[in-house]
Amino acid sequence: MVTAQEALALAQQNQQAMNNSRYVPEMPDIFRKISEETRIYIFNVGPWTHVRELGSCGAYRIPACPDGKDHSDPIVIQGVEQEPYPVGPTEMAMLPKSGKAGVERGGGEGILLANQILGEGPMIPKSASFRPFGVFISPTEKPSKDLLVKAQVALQNKYLELVAEANAAYANGPQAARETINSDYHFKAARELKKTPAECPWMRDTELPAKRETCPGCGEVYTVGIMRHKCGYILDKKKFDEAKAQGLIS
Repeated sequence: MVTAQEALALAQQNQQAMNNSRYVPEMPDIFRKISEETRIYIFNVGPWTHVRELGSCGAYRIPACPDGKDHSDPIVIQGVEQEPYPVGPTEMAMLPKSGKAGVERGGGEGILLANQILGEGPMIPKSASFRPFGVFISPTEKPSKDLLVKAQVALQNKYLELVAEANAAYANGPQAARETINSDYHFKAARELKKTPAECPWMRDTELPAKRETCPGCGEVYTVGIMRHKCGYILDKKKFDEAKAQGLIS
């Protein structure tokens, strides 16, 4: 008698075999050329990493802007962004990763996907946008000065908004401050604006959090000072090599 677990495994194997046997249409060379020539780039001038989950398209991670740099490394979006979708036992169709509202099929323009990643587009609330945090779309691999300035202005406004939010929460009492003030966002905004405890009393009454950065290996936030992240990425190679030479670590 087949158990439920065995039946599930068999069904998954059959589904995988069916998917592997489906014909996936290739993008014509001329379309591929146009797609490569019309790439779009998403940059970040802010200090925070952002992640956008887009269902079957997967998750898109927008890295933080490194200290001393004008902007982050880009997320590269092709001019045409499509994904295979099963339409029959042996056939796959290429559908746009992001289409226009009410349109199931289409060319799959990359700008539509880029807008989804940014958090702007049909049926997306304004609060979902990463633009206020210094994230922006560029049509070129090297962003223009105008786009960088606009992103920096948006980021400065977000800093001011976060500081005002923390000040208001602090004024409403300890519980409101604990529920609202975030060490990664409000403290970072206050430091970037060079605020003092006199201007932001919550900076004085709350212990200043340790500096935190994003691991290049896995994207998880960590406290600065460790040699190796739990994912295995070496964060301070010099200290790591010295410790290894002394037999302190394997």
